[in-house]
Amino acid sequence: MTKTTSISLWVSPVNQIQSQKHLLHHKNIKFQLNQTSRSSKLLSPSFNTLYCTRIPATLSLTSTANHQVTDYNDDICRFCEVGNLQKTMDFIGNSEETILDIKTYCHILQLCADSKALHHGRTIHNLICSRGIELDSVLGSKLVFMYVSCGDVREGRRIFNSIVTHNVFLWNFMMNAYAKMGDYEESVYLFQKMLEMGIEPDSYTFSCILKCFAALGNENIGETIHGYVLKSGFGFDSTVVNSMISLYFKHANIDNARKLFDHLPERDVITWNTMISGYVANSLAKKGFEVFTDMIGSGVTVDLATMVSVVAACASMGVLTLGQTVHAYAVKGEFDKKTKFNNTLLDMYSKCGDMDAALKVFKNMDEKSVVSWTSLIAGYTRKDQSDKAIELFLNMKKKGIKPDTFTVTSILHACASNGSLEKGKEVHNYINENQIQSLAVSNALMDMNLLIKSDEFSLILMMILETSKQKIPTGTQVAMMSQQEEFSELRMRNKSQKSKLQLIKN
Repeated sequence: MTKTTSISLWVSPVNQIQSQKHLLHHKNIKFQLNQTSRSSKLLSPSFNTLYCTRIPATLSLTSTANHQVTDYNDDICRFCEVGNLQKTMDFIGNSEETILDIKTYCHILQLCADSKALHHGRTIHNLICSRGIELDSVLGSKLVFMYVSCGDVREGRRIFNSIVTHNVFLWNFMMNAYAKMGDYEESVYLFQKMLEMGIEPDSYTFSCILKCFAALGNENIGETIHGYVLKSGFGFDSTVVNSMISLYFKHANIDNARKLFDHLPERDVITWNTMISGYVANSLAKKGFEVFTDMIGSGVTVDLATMVSVVAACASMGVLTLGQTVHAYAVKGEFDKKTKFNNTLLDMYSKCGDMDAALKVFKNMDEKSVVSWTSLIAGYTRKDQSDKAIELFLNMKKKGIKPDTFTVTSILHACASNGSLEKGKEVHNYINENQIQSLAVSNALMDMNLLIKSDEFSLILMMILETSKQKIPTGTQVAMMSQQEEFSELRMRNKSQKSKLQLIKN
């Protein structure tokens, strides 16, 4: 059964929403303010809070009047400032009866967060709890920050739910944490609760929530949230508008994205990059390149993201001379030393058919990722140089680089092109050993079977069909079943011929 999550969105954009109770729908999500967050029920099993007694923090502070205790707190803070966490923990362990003030606890928790030292952070949390210190908004926020920074989002959320804070930074921090995990619905829920509590969102709030809406893929939400952004006074904030442009491009609303760009008085490098990458992603590489030329003409300094997007545009257009010009420009800016740029450059040359240039880029790379190897393999396959593609694949495995789905798909096409059944079987064994399940891989196996006409591979395809019926679309299944029928007929003919031969011998 499809799970429905209900959360509300308090928005009243001008000329777009008639009522504050306007509902926004996204697939199995209905935005409506009436549900408790599922994450609020998640408690970390590693922490027991049964014996935490709430005592106002001010009572602890009053006991720090003693000069010796103050010096003790100062010593710990100095250890924290120089980043010596182990010394700090040892110092605390040797003087368990000494009372720490809130500032000291916050310093230690910050250092735990910076060092990703979850075990030490839990020790300090236990210490706070055992001494009956109340988690006010300051100390509670620092605990939340520590837990989430160290990867324990569940415990961080539990503490977040237990404190009352109007600190927009902490709300943004939690929303970003869920967004990074891919839990965009929970980020949206927190956004709703934030508005419900009367906490004013800032540019970082909108930047995060717009990315969440883009990831959720609701095509109708763009103009709605845009109206709310305008009403909140962030219509000319470059950080927010950049995210808004990205949202429109994500939903293929090219015209609105362009209007936002044209009306933005101050454009930073991210604004320009968003436009270039947005056009390229929507198969409008030529327009993306035009934005790049306008960017250069405006005197804006390009960065790595700019050059990667522009090279990708050249690859999409397939114009080698243009790609070479961009390459020369990138060398002047020393972008050719970056792995991400070189991977895109290598892909551009291979797609434009210049495999000599692609190989030269590959050999000059200090660091070669799986993307680097795959791009070159795919290039050789496209140029019908299957032997080189297979040789490169074998070298890749010898170097200890683990092929991914794209690598496997490319090498299967290479095996099909030169009729290499043995290499195809070797790749298929790798697929089984690493449990690679992909429609692209299944299609590549089909293509290989059609070209090689192998009884053995027909049997392999039969097995794929039996084990992957729920994962392969109907059209692909029909094609595979057709091949299965051909194989069955061939097997019956072979069986009949063997029977006849046996009779003759007898």
